[in-house]
Amino acid sequence: MAKKSEDFNVRNTHTTAKYPYKDPFLSKPEDNDLSKQWVVEYGIWSIKKQRVVRKRVVLSGNSINC
Repeated sequence: MAKKSEDFNVRNTHTTAKYPYKDPFLSKPEDNDLSKQWVVEYGIWSIKKQRVVRKRVVLSGNSINC
């Protein structure tokens, strides 16, 4: 997988909502190849851990139907 443009821990944490969170961002291959893994990463507040935890959603399959 390609290098991320920003480290997850460096991104700004928003605290204007009820719980803090980190904005989602797309982590993708440098060549934009749709056959490779693309991932959306974001952070949500964990009540158990009392901190923002990283979550990842792997995008797969056809995203555009022609």
